[in-house]
Formats: sequence, C-alpha cells, structure tokens
Amino acid sequence: MSGGSYNYPENLALGDPTKLVDSSDIRRMADELEKSYPDSKAAQDTRKLVDYLDSIEDAIMSMTTDALVNVWHAQEWFEDCDYGKDQVDEAVQTYETAEPAHPHCSRCLESEE
Repeated sequence: MSGGSYNYPENLALGDPTKLVDSSDIRRMADELEKSYPDSKAAQDTRKLVDYLDSIEDAIMSMTTDALVNVWHAQEWFEDCDYGKDQVDEAVQTYETAEPAHPHCSRCLESEE
C-alpha cells in the first residue's frame, strides 16, 4: 500500500537534490532587507542564513547519487509492502559498491578511507 511514508523530495529522483533545501524565498528576503536596511543586523543575519543554506546545498550535491535515492525508494516501498526485503538488500548493495558521487569531493574521498 503506497503512500509516501517518508515524503523525501521527489526532486531527488528527478536529479535535482538542491530542492531538498529550497532557499529561494529566504534569498529574496535577504536581497530586500539588504536594499532597505543594508547595515541592519536583520539583513546581515538573513544573508548568513542564505550562505549557510548554500553550503547545505553543496553538501547535498556532493553526497546524493541515484544509487542513494534508489535505496530510499526501495526502503519506502518495502515499508509500504510494495517491495520485498531482497529488493532493499539489492539497492543497499548497489549503493555500497557504487563509485563516489563526486570523486574530487573531499567528503567522497574521506569515505573511501
């Protein structure tokens, strides 16, 4: 019985993991505050938050692969009784043997050690 028990963003399956952190609204707010109140703590802190969200997007991009999304999909479908345990096992095994998402990324290189 399918139902989307985890509600992980379908954008991940469509190849856009940045949608996990959608900062467009807060980014617009930061721009507007910087225009209207350029020296305010509110404008500065909002921009810091945008910068932090950008770094989270970078981390997501460096770690998210199709193989990982396939694990999430298989686990969710298993819990919804649409997949068997063997299909989750296969997805996990495929992920375990997959190449790093971005071999140049320090996080990916660290995980190989």
